[in-house]
Amino acid sequence: TSTSFGSSVSFQTLMIPLLNPQAITIDNVDTFFQFPAQPPVGIVLLFHGCEHDGMHWFTLPEERAIVKFLLSHGYAVIAFSSQDREGSKCWDASFPASQNADAVRVSQVFPRVLEKALGGDKGKRLPLYGIGASSGGIFVTIFHQLIPFHGMEIIVSPGNAKALTWAQEQSQIKPRIAFVYMPKD
Repeated sequence: TSTSFGSSVSFQTLMIPLLNPQAITIDNVDTFFQFPAQPPVGIVLLFHGCEHDGMHWFTLPEERAIVKFLLSHGYAVIAFSSQDREGSKCWDASFPASQNADAVRVSQVFPRVLEKALGGDKGKRLPLYGIGASSGGIFVTIFHQLIPFHGMEIIVSPGNAKALTWAQEQSQIKPRIAFVYMPKD
């Protein structure tokens, strides 16, 4: 495409290559994961926004850039899909996590996904991080109550205020939290 400066940029140079995630469904929870070439240094759980699903982390441009960066730095990535697959596709925003349908179902499936993906209990010793976009940003803060993260990135979302307070006051693991906003916010 041409720019206002008259130079030309090939669309191919802007493309991030498609990734090759594996897909698995356990107890009706759609999960997509990919691991780096070397043994992982940590695990990052990815939570999509409304109108999306876990596979979008591997197909949409911004999400692919995040996944590619994580893989290049040695992190395994696991993306889950929310229970709502017919309506808004948003994550359940109920707090506490024990009363959140999505949090309960993902927390029950997560250990089995780890075992199937990594084999044995190798993943249990790795640091765990969470990234959530939009409704996934709210969800990741709630999910920390059931499966604690060492750090969270919350993209274009305020998170859940009660969950964030709980994470800082009562959680055994006090996660570092990064909020990523859009300039128009």
